[in-house]
Amino acid sequence: MTSIADPERQLALSYAPMDARPALGALFTLDETLGAILSGGREPTLRQIRLAWWHEALTRLDQTAPPPQPLLQALAAHVLPRGVTGAALAS
Repeated sequence: MTSIADPERQLALSYAPMDARPALGALFTLDETLGAILSGGREPTLRQIRLAWWHEALTRLDQTAPPPQPLLQALAAHVLPRGVTGAALAS
């Protein structure tokens, strides 16, 4: 999984309980990933395709094992066991 770029989020993560850090880190990384998609590139159609891919991939976490994508694997391993669904992450 990629590291968290925002220093304020890094600080918040350092104050989180140790057992919650992997889940919170994965959520922060998901937010940064989706934000980068929205703010990057000049092609709105390409952004829409990427967001649709993430929506589908997150929703699929409720039915199948994650594909070999580090962020999806981290979300499945650390966030879903805490009662958050892939569909909730996608919305």
